Amino acid sequence: GDGGALALEQTNGNIRLRGSVAPDEAGFRFTGEITCATGPCPPAGSRELVFFRQSRTDYAAVLTLKSGAFLNVDFRRKP
Repeated sequence: GDGGALALEQTNGNIRLRGSVAPDEAGFRFTGEITCATGPCPPAGSRELVFFRQSRTDYAAVLTLKSGAFLNVDFRRKP
């Protein structure tokens, strides 16, 4: 595979993520595909997204939508 790279896949909810993650000073960096089930969505394609640490298990990122508006994405790591 990817030599031990960590993967992130979110298949439920409106925002769907599939890609790899790497440590970042702010929290972690996601690189991969972001798609949406319904509602506002960012432009299609691969991207990098930094998730900022909010607490020991909680992280947050901001996506720019096609309209130019922003959408917060929250992520909770299971203990």
